[in-house]
Amino acid sequence: MSKPEEYQHLKHAGNHCDVLKHVVFRACVQEQLNVHENGIILVDCHAGEGLYDLSKQTSGDFERGVARVVQNLDQTAPPAVHDYVNAIQEADEYMQFYPGSPMLGAKLLREQDEHRLVDLYVEDVEGLKDGALFWQADVFEADAVEFLVPNDDDRHKVILIDPPYLDQEDFYRAKVLTERILDRDPYCTILLWYPMIQKSRWRYGYAKSIKDMAKKKAKLGIYQAWLTVDKEGLQGSGMIVVNPTQRFDEIVDEDTIDWLSATLLNSGRSDYSLEQWMKKKKTKTETEA
Repeated sequence: MSKPEEYQHLKHAGNHCDVLKHVVFRACVQEQLNVHENGIILVDCHAGEGLYDLSKQTSGDFERGVARVVQNLDQTAPPAVHDYVNAIQEADEYMQFYPGSPMLGAKLLREQDEHRLVDLYVEDVEGLKDGALFWQADVFEADAVEFLVPNDDDRHKVILIDPPYLDQEDFYRAKVLTERILDRDPYCTILLWYPMIQKSRWRYGYAKSIKDMAKKKAKLGIYQAWLTVDKEGLQGSGMIVVNPTQRFDEIVDEDTIDWLSATLLNSGRSDYSLEQWMKKKKTKTETEA
């Protein structure tokens, strides 16, 4: 399938959205690995390429994103940021190439884990097939959930949903997919990335609608972090983690989001938010009642 011009991942590789997404993504996967020693199934719903050649990027987005993070990195930077930068430089210490989420995820996985990649464009993932199960499809298709959340495997599922949001419908489809996954497995850990676009009808209220739905369907809880870096256009982005670990807001904490917001700021003021809400664990007496 040929790829429309606007779908090019390279144009935005390493931008402020990737920084927030990948800091949270890497920390979340590592936390799930710590909790689930028997293995996880890590699913990337919009895999894209594993590695992007930043020397071919004409937008300069990475210079205002990951490059700025690296330039400002010092001992005062939060641990989650240091871990992210180490992972980026492990892929290429000279930072000509930027690793996407498939590579960042694959580097963390163990022998007992499984990696599943989904993308419409087979040419993007040709180099990622070794060691991963690949499905060429639209992840919003009706039968997608069976691939994303296999019922015949009891390993914990960790799913990244980050569509390109090329049109307004992607917001709706991403929400529906999240809901369908939770209906199939209410314990599944879902990472949903979303852009904060000026004048978009989804700019306000989208994250709340996701959280309200997840509060009803998810068994453990919800984490959300967002930040803004520009007054206009793509103002910022956010990450919602459904069913995080109990201590995830201590891993990617307020200091981390504050540091990223201040470091990545281009125009306007540095705004950010972080919250985590967890369901109360029922006691034995409550369960018996």
